[in-house]
Formats: sequence, C-alpha cells, structure tokens
Amino acid sequence: NGIRFPWSIKEGYWMKMYDALLEFKQRYGHTKVPFQWSKNHKLADWVYRTKVNKDSLEVQKIELLDEIGFDWTLARRNVVPWKTMYKRLVNFKREHGHTQVPVKWKKDPKLGKWVSRMRYEKDNLDPERVLLLDAIDFNWAYRSKKGRQVQPEYQQEEEGIQ
Repeated sequence: NGIRFPWSIKEGYWMKMYDALLEFKQRYGHTKVPFQWSKNHKLADWVYRTKVNKDSLEVQKIELLDEIGFDWTLARRNVVPWKTMYKRLVNFKREHGHTQVPVKWKKDPKLGKWVSRMRYEKDNLDPERVLLLDAIDFNWAYRSKKGRQVQPEYQQEEEGIQ
C-alpha cells in the first residue's frame, strides 16, 4: 500500500488516471480537466466520473485528490451547435460588414471565441464547414487596424481547455 501497489485492475486504472491528473496539474497548474478534452478523453471522462461518484469513493482516494487541490466542481459547458454559431456569425457580418469578431467581444463572447477557434482549427475542419465559411468571405487570418496580421488567440494546448 505504501508504494501504491494496485490490488486490482480497477484500482490500477484509477491510479493510472490519478497519475495522468498529476501530470495535467504539473503542466497547467490546476486540476480542471475540460469536459470532453480532446487531448486525453480518458482523463476527461475519469475526472467527470470521479466528480459525479464522489459519494461512493473511498476516503483514501478523496484524500489523495484533496491533497493535490482537486476541483470537485461539476460544471458542464453549454455547448452550442456549430450551425447555431455559424448563423450568429452570418448575423454579425450582416450587421458589421465583416467577420472579424473580436475574441473578447462583450456583446457575444462565445461568438468571438468560436471565430478564433475556427481560424485555429481550419486545417482540421470538415470541408463543408470551410466552404460555408468561405461563402461568407470569412477572414481566416485578418489584419488589425495597424495592418499587422492577427493570429488566432485560441490557445487550447497552453490553457488546457476545449
């Protein structure tokens, strides 16, 4: 027990995921693994199940998690469908004449982040979605007022978010 020997396969998997959580915390400085995190779906699922099943967890496991500052908050993001976000972008273009939604646009923060993510993920987007964005003259890399190219601010890997 002192060396965390897994006495069952289930216990071994739990410790493997706990170690992955430790690595996540070391890299990102927190234990808030995003729901459905694409970098490690297994870890994201394990964290979610751990939070949901806290009442049935062994005291030792709760203590291990508490020792590393585990965030027990259960918050699922409200995921907005792609077509809904696209319609919001079309409305933005109709109103403003362009698709350069500020990343931190106060009127619709989700739209600003979504537009930035579309630029960042262009190479991985479904070709039909690229065509839809191209059809409204979407700026894949737009320029700031000073003429400098503005890179997408969406930094999924650095922030550890989805």
